Amino acid sequence: MQRSEFRVHTPATYGGPVTLTEAERDRIHAAAVSWRGTTAERGFSMALGRFGDPADAGCVVVTAHGPAQVSPPAAGAGPRGGEETGDVQAVLHFVPWGRDGLSLDLMRRDLRADPGLNEFLIVRALEAAPELDE
Repeated sequence: MQRSEFRVHTPATYGGPVTLTEAERDRIHAAAVSWRGTTAERGFSMALGRFGDPADAGCVVVTAHGPAQVSPPAAGAGPRGGEETGDVQAVLHFVPWGRDGLSLDLMRRDLRADPGLNEFLIVRALEAAPELDE
């Protein structure tokens, strides 16, 4: 399953878990906050309620990015140097649960993004899940 309009980033994209840089965390957090709007969220019982805290190193972030623009490789960027990036369109944030489980903590998307994008990311997260235990 692939969509050409955006890139999906899961831990499997990089061959396993990768630590987000502070700039990446800030970018994703800012997008998620802007999509929330001004009314209180209702109808979800999520697990953690925060994003990007350094104490939450075991969390998993899955993102969809809009039309890609190639970013220049950064010194020491590792597997992400020169990757294609675009505006964040959707984000899922999972927290560890039990010995080998994940609990969905945050699920947001840009209101201008295609309907079904969050569901698409859930499928991609499930596809990547077996590689998280390696």
